[in-house]
Amino acid sequence: LHSWATQYRDTLSRGIKNSRAHDKELLKQQNDAARASTALSGADPTQAALWERVCQLCSFVNSAADEVSGGSPVKRAGPKEGRDLQRMRTLLLQLKQNPPIRRG
Repeated sequence: LHSWATQYRDTLSRGIKNSRAHDKELLKQQNDAARASTALSGADPTQAALWERVCQLCSFVNSAADEVSGGSPVKRAGPKEGRDLQRMRTLLLQLKQNPPIRRG
């Protein structure tokens, strides 16, 4: 019983330590994202950096998985069941690669 309690305390303390390290990393990422968003808040939509930032905030991991699974867009459950987000991903990637040109 004593060895189990010791092992339990060790496991618990390692879990707490890992959780705190993970929380610290998430907080750092959140602060970095907030600073980057603030820096681009007044950016011109024709700047490539703005669309690069938008694409960083979006998850395109599912897009690659869709292509591997057969190339057809997969409808994922989200805020509105059955919506296909492939078109939005495609548009954001196009804006990242070719930002709009301001005329006038």
